[in-house]
Amino acid sequence: MRSLGVVLVVALAVTACEGGADEVRGVVVSIEGQLARVTGFELVTDDGARFIFRVDPDGEFDGLPLSHLNEHRLSAEPILVSYEDRGGLVAIAIEDG
Repeated sequence: MRSLGVVLVVALAVTACEGGADEVRGVVVSIEGQLARVTGFELVTDDGARFIFRVDPDGEFDGLPLSHLNEHRLSAEPILVSYEDRGGLVAIAIEDG
């Protein structure tokens, strides 16, 4: 029984040390690039925090194509961005928020 507890503690520690994506919800206020080839965008959260993202070309954007970001910018409908800090914020997935 004690060894099971040790295994669980080690598993939790390893999981906590692994990076992983963070998420933020907000409104798109600007877009870089062209509609068919978005390279970045700026997001503002409800509390006024600003996030500037580059777009991972290998990201998962099937749920919300990058070309759809302009509609969210115009309508001020929020999105949910999964991102990683790679020496700058990089969007790896986007969903309607």
